Amino acid sequence: FEDFAGRCARAFGDVVDLWCTLNEPNVFAMKGYAMGEWPPGTHDLARAAAVQAALLRAHAAAARALRTHDTTDADGDGHATRIGLAHHLRVFEPASRSPLDVFLARTSAAFFNDTFPEAIAAGRVRVSVPGTFRVDEPCDGLAGSLDWFGVNYYSRDRVGFDVRRPLSPKLTVPAGRERNDLGWDLYPQGLHHLLVDAHRRWGWPLVVTENGIADRT
Repeated sequence: FEDFAGRCARAFGDVVDLWCTLNEPNVFAMKGYAMGEWPPGTHDLARAAAVQAALLRAHAAAARALRTHDTTDADGDGHATRIGLAHHLRVFEPASRSPLDVFLARTSAAFFNDTFPEAIAAGRVRVSVPGTFRVDEPCDGLAGSLDWFGVNYYSRDRVGFDVRRPLSPKLTVPAGRERNDLGWDLYPQGLHHLLVDAHRRWGWPLVVTENGIADRT
């Protein structure tokens, strides 16, 4: 992936300054390795965490290659590269006042929303799933790798404890809520909430890289 990024930088650096290394790495890890909905179709939260760690290393390597091989300031703003990534953020709220639901909502947000930006801000590959997987190690080029942070936002999830799958929270939409064609809760207020929170916590310039509604009509 580092070689690929370097080849792109050499091929397009004279016309491109704005680069996005990865799109929704957290979704790829969760859908493919924890929820089993995408290839390879596994249901293993520890493997999903390991994939997140690998993608953090991939982002750092790609950013390093882009800065090395794209040395042309195509738009004349004094910067040959402006590097970011597009990260899917969701609002996670507890389905009830149950301590288990509150705990799962917090941990879901921490794992899904916060793993990538927290690791990049710290300059360390730092991913963990209690009792199954943990990595916390330095990563060359991770710190300072972002010039901007992309936010992909679509919906909110109500998080509840499911005794049949204690490590996999049950995600629901309250009855009566308007939904899009994917069955997701329509909650536009969440975009404002997450942008304000990201600015407060990370301080990177923000770009809304995806937003909208699945609507066949």
